[in-house]
Amino acid sequence: ATTKPHASHPNYVFDLGGRVWATRFEQRDAVCVEDFSQRIAIDVERPHDGVAFGGELYFTTVDGHVVVADSATHAVTRSFDLNAMARSKLPLGWCRGLRVLARDDVLVAFSRIRMTRFKDNLRWALNKARGRETRSLPTRVAHFDLAAGRLVAEWDVEAAGLNAIFSIHPAD
Repeated sequence: ATTKPHASHPNYVFDLGGRVWATRFEQRDAVCVEDFSQRIAIDVERPHDGVAFGGELYFTTVDGHVVVADSATHAVTRSFDLNAMARSKLPLGWCRGLRVLARDDVLVAFSRIRMTRFKDNLRWALNKARGRETRSLPTRVAHFDLAAGRLVAEWDVEAAGLNAIFSIHPAD
């Protein structure tokens, strides 16, 4: 028995205005699980985490974007390409975890890309690496200043035995 492939593949559950929402990988959206008519389209790529902060919703997409939507209107207002900010010729990895420190100041978790039999899930990485070296960047946490469009710092976590990070949660 297996749970794959998923028809929906919810990745992350979050609270918005006292209602439960979930990101959906295949549908490229976030949806209110209490009222499916409330939906946020995240058309850039498949989403992972969704975090409410300061009247906005921040989402990661697995190909290395942070997409920002208005909490009230559910309209996407901004999108940031972390690949351009990191200036890497290699795929950044599975972009999953997200912690918003301040407006446009985020921590993002990347897991090393590993092969899967579901090749469609890796199409974005294969396209980026086509004709280039195919090695993978390590599992790490990166600090981005979205407003300035720059990578501030990175911390490789594989030496500590962490080979995948799915989400970043506050310690408090």
